[in-house]
Amino acid sequence: MYIVVSYWSAESGKEKEFEEQSLKVKKTLLEQPGVAFIYTFKSGGSYVAVHGYDSESVYNQLVNDPKGVFAQSMEENKLDAVGHWVKSDRGEDIV
Repeated sequence: MYIVVSYWSAESGKEKEFEEQSLKVKKTLLEQPGVAFIYTFKSGGSYVAVHGYDSESVYNQLVNDPKGVFAQSMEENKLDAVGHWVKSDRGEDIV
């Protein structure tokens, strides 16, 4: 299992729009083969997404490919207009 913890920030005054648009992106990713789970929550002023993928290669194919499903969904839902990615921590499950 390849696990990713991503941190996001909503633009000031655009929190509701960010939550609505990010939910659409989340649903799109959850429909993809190899996506085991996505949990999202708010911590302080940050939005946190915890993703589980069958493998690092599945993650790279879906998320890191500039023409992949994630990039397409980000563009379609205009998520960059209401928030931005801050950082991600990634790695293979060790247990």
